[in-house]
Amino acid sequence: MRKLRRLLHSHEVEIEKELTYFPKILHPCPNTLHIFEHLHDNSILKPYFHSRLPISYETPRCTELTIKNVQDGLSFCFTLMRQINYRIQLLEDEDYHKKPDRIRHRVGQIFRHRKFHYWGVIVGYDEICQQSSSWMSKNGVSKLRRGANQPYYRTVFIEKDDEEEIVDQVRCGYAAQESLIIDKSFALDDINHPTFHQMFPAVIPELGYFEVGEELAKLYPDDAYWVFVLAQYVSPESRLVFLENSKKVDFR
Repeated sequence: MRKLRRLLHSHEVEIEKELTYFPKILHPCPNTLHIFEHLHDNSILKPYFHSRLPISYETPRCTELTIKNVQDGLSFCFTLMRQINYRIQLLEDEDYHKKPDRIRHRVGQIFRHRKFHYWGVIVGYDEICQQSSSWMSKNGVSKLRRGANQPYYRTVFIEKDDEEEIVDQVRCGYAAQESLIIDKSFALDDINHPTFHQMFPAVIPELGYFEVGEELAKLYPDDAYWVFVLAQYVSPESRLVFLENSKKVDFR
């Protein structure tokens, strides 16, 4: 815990924001206890051992988790320790950089384009548009409500074709933040392509995220951490792993 506190301080990460990645206790002391409330405490397990069972938590997914017995409590503690160790690993990287607050969406997140309606996945971002003036003119950036002065996302999407003999192709895109719609109403076929399988280790449709691999995690550590945290609170069956060198994943 001392190491984590020191790393957070060195990277100027606000404690209040960091707490959103951890469950908070709903019962028996609503709004007063938090599993990670006091970073000066020597043990994250202290709130658990100082409370009577059952204990109810609100997870970072805004779902409820109830610890009914000691075995549940131990399992929950190990989950938190895995999370903390992963966070430390990311923060210890000499190239770690804190995500800018104005970047609303996350790498690995599945989206739908507001104008063109295709489904895709975010693979990177810039705080403002980094394309040339000719590109911006061609793509009508000036017609957008916030123009070029907003986050832009590097994306990958599947270009569908109605003709059966033409195979769906993956295209790269660059889209304004206001053009992306985040929802989970996609069909698995919308995101099932060999290129995606090569870029990501797995997909968790329930969360609306592709799992962020090691290379992208180095570039976008806070996004990788968020997906890691959420994945702790879904069933193992919800995580669809892409087999190496497979041409297509069977989502059945």
